Amino acid sequence: MRGGDINMATKKEEQTTVTKKSHVVVLGDCLDAIATANGMSVAKLAKINELKGYNIKPGMELKLSVEEVD
Repeated sequence: MRGGDINMATKKEEQTTVTKKSHVVVLGDCLDAIATANGMSVAKLAKINELKGYNIKPGMELKLSVEEVD
């Protein structure tokens, strides 16, 4: 660099996307809100978790994605 020049090079920041794979139900949670917050329908969330109805209880761990196996 010559005198008076400004180095405008910037470090490219890495962005990391974290995808939750499960949700532990707490008091006040409802299946609809959990599904909506995770971009899926209530029916899909219920199917992934093999729920017989749409009732959930605090402490339950709900899967939010299904890992595909070849």
